[in-house]
Amino acid sequence: MLPLNVKNSLHRHLQEVKTLHERDLTEGFGRVYLPYSLERKYPHANREWAWQYVFPSAKRSIHPRTGAERRHHTKSDHTTLVHIHCRAPNLTGPLANLTVPIFCGLI
Repeated sequence: MLPLNVKNSLHRHLQEVKTLHERDLTEGFGRVYLPYSLERKYPHANREWAWQYVFPSAKRSIHPRTGAERRHHTKSDHTTLVHIHCRAPNLTGPLANLTVPIFCGLI
């Protein structure tokens, strides 16, 4: 459960990320790296919305090993999550003392 102000901000952010992903797909990109076994088992999963980064990089880059052009996660994942998390304690009532540790890799 997330505080309403965090939930709304995250929802807006995810809408923007989905629009970015859809644009990447129309331009022939929109794929993320998946571990080999997942890539083999689900060959089209790397293009699906569910596998995309929550905090993608603003620009695509070339992977040095594979040469594939993709959008990686942004280096500021942790900063973004901490910023969202730090606004939650400004609430009053039962949620005022809520502390939820978040690891960026889980979102």
